[in-house]
Amino acid sequence: MLAGLALSALSVRRATDPKAMDTRLVAIVLGGFAVTGAVCGIASTVVLMRAVDEVNALLPPAERFSPLGWHWWKYRRLVREYYRLQPSGRRVAQLRSLHLAVVVASVIAGVTLIGLAGGAFFGAVGGVVMWITYRRNPAA
Repeated sequence: MLAGLALSALSVRRATDPKAMDTRLVAIVLGGFAVTGAVCGIASTVVLMRAVDEVNALLPPAERFSPLGWHWWKYRRLVREYYRLQPSGRRVAQLRSLHLAVVVASVIAGVTLIGLAGGAFFGAVGGVVMWITYRRNPAA
């Protein structure tokens, strides 16, 4: 009896109301992009800590990065130091790719929720932040 109820609750039913399908589709799309953001966030943390280890191995003890207390300015300094100490390194390129995936997911989620204006907003903000963060100009 309980197994039958569980199967009927899990079975896929055809939606008679088009709005119910739209709501489910939006929930699936947003859930997919939330998972994308979470996976990219975890992966970027792993790559970031590897970059910190590589940079710390080449810095004097007084200038080394602590693994705790991250903020944008400290992250930008790490990127600058990585470019300086590892000019052919690939960690920053990996971080850039992961962050670009999060920006693209945010743009698509913004278009799904708000429309083109939401997608344009998330794309513009994400693009500007990525450009400022990852440019090679050490004076910035």
